Amino acid sequence: MLANPLSDPRTRLALSHMRLAQTGEIFRRIMGRPVWKDEDYRPSLSEDDRRELPRIAEEIRGDAARAAVFVHGVLPRSGTNFVANALSLHPDICAFPDDIWEFPLLHLAPGGRALRNEILSLFPANDTRLSPLAPLAYVASGWLHSLELRYPRGRFLFKSPHVRGLSLFSSLFPHDHLIVCIRDGRDIAASSEGTFKGGIFGKNLTQIAHEWRQATDAVLDLENARPDGITVVRFEDLVRSAANEIRRILPRIDLDIERFPFDELEHLPVFGSSTNDRSDDERWQPVERSGDFSPIGRWKNWPERRKRRFHDLAGTALERAGYA
Repeated sequence: MLANPLSDPRTRLALSHMRLAQTGEIFRRIMGRPVWKDEDYRPSLSEDDRRELPRIAEEIRGDAARAAVFVHGVLPRSGTNFVANALSLHPDICAFPDDIWEFPLLHLAPGGRALRNEILSLFPANDTRLSPLAPLAYVASGWLHSLELRYPRGRFLFKSPHVRGLSLFSSLFPHDHLIVCIRDGRDIAASSEGTFKGGIFGKNLTQIAHEWRQATDAVLDLENARPDGITVVRFEDLVRSAANEIRRILPRIDLDIERFPFDELEHLPVFGSSTNDRSDDERWQPVERSGDFSPIGRWKNWPERRKRRFHDLAGTALERAGYA
């Protein structure tokens, strides 16, 4: 018998904010079916948006805007905490202003379009005056500009564990830096199952494999098309040699390597480990990294049937990403 998803308070909170157009997503999530489409990761832009979104960003934030750093992950549990907390050690980084621990503007593009539709439902004549994603651009740039006024020093760092809407980044944030964390999807599945239980946040293997393939393909396609516009970071490389990866990342986001405290890297705590058996509220508190902490290859203990299932669903992406 299926557990009642409404028993999870996180599910009830999410449902209270749903729009009618999202009911199909929730239904598929609850039924254990794949939720997203490939185009959710690479939404197309109209010609008006291609012109208007960068203009809005430059107009609102101005010439004195400080290039922010956005850390995204292919899925939750892909290493965004690790990357963001490591980069936040740099003295020129102002991480998580206003304690905004997640900054998910990219994958809220459907909400931006919904806001425009609501405006047009009241004032249809604005149709030719408001490009499809202009409201989202005003929210994003206005938010960043307000933070810049209140935090006059340092480069902002934000993170989000998703890459839906990835193709919008360069238009919404034309002068900012994008870092995307990828990780072996099988380890993400193993970690997710130990972390997220119940409600619409708990995903089965089919859903995780499907979303991981879509997200990883979108990231690798963007890296191939615009290698200077994205920095792809492998979680496994960070675990094996964090210092080498940070040395590679810093020049790409215009931060001085000489100012980075490399001696502090090895003392970074662990946030939200799936092996942590504390409650949800306590899980995300930092804990000291133990000597036997090893988050790579946990999927290897899976039964062969489970390994084959993941490969059947996402084998091409495993090969593209070098995990096959």
